[in-house]
Amino acid sequence: MLHLIQKSPFQNQCLVECLKVASADDVFLLMLDGVYALQKADFLESGNQIFVLEPDMKARGLSLDENTHDNIKAIDYLGFVKTTDSHHKVISWY
Repeated sequence: MLHLIQKSPFQNQCLVECLKVASADDVFLLMLDGVYALQKADFLESGNQIFVLEPDMKARGLSLDENTHDNIKAIDYLGFVKTTDSHHKVISWY
């Protein structure tokens, strides 16, 4: 299952609620203010595959550095379409 996280975990509980129902093989896509979840170490170390929409990340002054975990990947809008298309179940959290 693909979870689209759209709100900041510092201003909203959608990531907390999502993590309560997510399984170990679920995938996360951070977009809009959801990209601020990149600042939550416990989430990043979960081991789940995490995609982050690069234009949203850059618009908020965030970036991935060389110390970023292997399970995190920045994608563009085409990558967003491919990622959502490759999952049969998608849930938006906002």
